[in-house]
Parts: sequence; C-alpha cells; structure tokens
Amino acid sequence: MLCHHLPNYLRTYRKRSGLSQKEVAFLLGFHSDSNVSRYEAPNHRPNLETLFAFEIIYDTPARELFAGVYDETKKKIRERLRLLSEQWHAAGSGQAADHIENHESKQ
Repeated sequence: MLCHHLPNYLRTYRKRSGLSQKEVAFLLGFHSDSNVSRYEAPNHRPNLETLFAFEIIYDTPARELFAGVYDETKKKIRERLRLLSEQWHAAGSGQAADHIENHESKQ
C-alpha cells in the first residue's frame, strides 16, 4: 500500500501536545510565534538545532515529525545507491557493489 505523507507534522504534534504556537516559540527561544507558523508550513525546514528541539518538545523522532521529507530523501538515496551500484558493477568493483546491495536489502 502506497502511503503519502505530508512534508511535516509539526502542527499535528503541537495540537496533540496542547501547546500554542506562542508557547512552542518560547520553548524554541524565539521572540515571535510567526517562526513556529513558518516551520509548520510545508516548505520551511528548520536547522539542525531547531529540529532537535522539536524532537525534544514533542518527544517524537525527526523522521516522524518530517515524515514526507524523510520519505522523499529515502527515495532519492535509494535511487543514488542503485546508480552507484551499477557504476561499481560496471567498473568491476564487485565487493563495493555487494555492500550497496546488502544495504538496500536491509531497508
């Protein structure tokens, strides 16, 4: 079954937690709740420190908070792994290609 995720679920987790945007902004060290609103929008991604802060605030891994971004990244990496494996096979680097194939089978 194919499952499409939203880019992020920050608003969903904030609502579940019962926190307002202003309260989350305070926890993140922001002066305005507009920053939280921007992060809750589909195309705005936090820096690493803010990402970890969201994990802590919502007690949820980043890959769940940003499920759509995670899925898209995973898809891109798998395609690049496939291409790299093909390149290594063509170059006769069988051991390296086997490493890539083993990695893909674990996914």
